[in-house]
Amino acid sequence: MDYKLQLIKKKNQKTSTWSGGTTTELFIYPKDASYADRNFKWRLSSATVEQEESNFTYLSGVNRWIMTLEGDIKLQHKGHGEMELKPFEPYNFSGQWETKSFGKVRDFNLMLKEDCSGEISSINIEKDMSREIYMHRQEIKNNSFSKVSYALYCVKGQILIRTFHDEVKLNEGDIIIINCNLDVEEREQSPQLYIDVHNNGEEEAVVAAAIVYQI
Repeated sequence: MDYKLQLIKKKNQKTSTWSGGTTTELFIYPKDASYADRNFKWRLSSATVEQEESNFTYLSGVNRWIMTLEGDIKLQHKGHGEMELKPFEPYNFSGQWETKSFGKVRDFNLMLKEDCSGEISSINIEKDMSREIYMHRQEIKNNSFSKVSYALYCVKGQILIRTFHDEVKLNEGDIIIINCNLDVEEREQSPQLYIDVHNNGEEEAVVAAAIVYQI
């Protein structure tokens, strides 16, 4: 399978201030898109909520995923109920809902617009251990997407990402994006994508992961 790697070091990420704290943009697609202009297709970020009570930004046409990395949070959606989240519990909701949050946390966010779908999760890896991620050929053939992207964000520790042809080291705060473009021939002939996530640090490693499919 044809793929490209993009490593974004912590020092090269942009952090901005909002009414409830700060937000670090980890990745935005396409690369010339702007969150302020709302012209992105998908976006990953990590926010620090510094107030006990805050309001989420209204985002028309955006499907949102959130997962706290530190702290508990309660989300109240006007007319759509509420949800209490513990660390590393992924949750999906509409950016169009009027949402209020309670709790001081650090979180991991995925925003998806039309023609994109995806989800987030977390991976815990003990010292000197590895976790393997696969996307099988059958999964490719049975879906209509033309591109799939994996994002691996090092929340804690140090990890080594291994693919068929590459090895990339991530320190805490670094993120890697693995982009795979799929044409008709690749759907029929390409092997499965293989990603090995190895803990090469001195403590347990924690990774926040996202997968995004684009039509």
